[in-house]
Amino acid sequence: MASNKYIVGLFDHEDRLIDAVRACKKENVEITDTLTPFPVHGLEHELGYDDTRLHTAGFMFGITGTFVALSVMTWISTSSYPLNIGGKPHFALPSFIPITFELTVLFAAVGMVCVYCIRNGLFPGAVPRILDERITDDRFALSFEIDDHTPASKMEKIVALLKGAGAVDVKVKEFEDDMDMFEVETSEVSDLLPSNQAPKAANAKAETKKVLSDEEVAAKKLTLLNAVGTVDAGSKDDLKEIKGIGPVYEERLNELGIFTFSQVAKLTVEAREAVEDLTGFPGRVEREDWIGQAKELMNR
Repeated sequence: MASNKYIVGLFDHEDRLIDAVRACKKENVEITDTLTPFPVHGLEHELGYDDTRLHTAGFMFGITGTFVALSVMTWISTSSYPLNIGGKPHFALPSFIPITFELTVLFAAVGMVCVYCIRNGLFPGAVPRILDERITDDRFALSFEIDDHTPASKMEKIVALLKGAGAVDVKVKEFEDDMDMFEVETSEVSDLLPSNQAPKAANAKAETKKVLSDEEVAAKKLTLLNAVGTVDAGSKDDLKEIKGIGPVYEERLNELGIFTFSQVAKLTVEAREAVEDLTGFPGRVEREDWIGQAKELMNR
């Protein structure tokens, strides 16, 4: 199964974002993407982007609209259905101008919208990769694509550049092809780096992701169900209403016997660890506050 990981640096001001871009360019560190809640003047120049060719596409679509309008009207007026209107010529170009203008604008506008959507991967069924929800509010982000072969020295360099430029938060986001857009694993950068300062955290993460034996799986399921209780699948709640749970994760929880908000609200420390061990996503329940969300949904 293919997966993608990104180091994401979040900034609370556009000036710090610009400083980070300049620092990365100076150190020849490639930026995968830059995301802002509103346009930042001069950012495209700092990133070294070429001028957009969207206007060229608009011109080509507009010319196509002009040609189509003139061709159709000329064919109808002179060949398909010519009419003698006061002795006026069949090819009356001045009378063709309004429709020609309208069709030129229509082709250009619709064509540019289609090109924009296709170029940015915005089409029905497309699942966006949300690096951080605050990007649409008040945070600016730089992302750097990494994989299992990315050297630790490069990751350390990226983190140092981001923090040196004033990043308020640096995280690692991991996406998988079968995941819902909110069903994303978030972890600390330190979990990926070989560090002697936090060996316990690294060992805990490695231990969480170990392969469980059948006996261990059965024991954890028993611990989980003893804590949350058993519920008939026919009275299930829509667990996708809990932020962070998508269709894939809801199916996994159902397989474990969790169907309702009340069960999620009853998760103890041991039950929470059992859920995370059995699903393979450590830290999600606490980080996304599933228990608090479930209690609110129960009381609505």
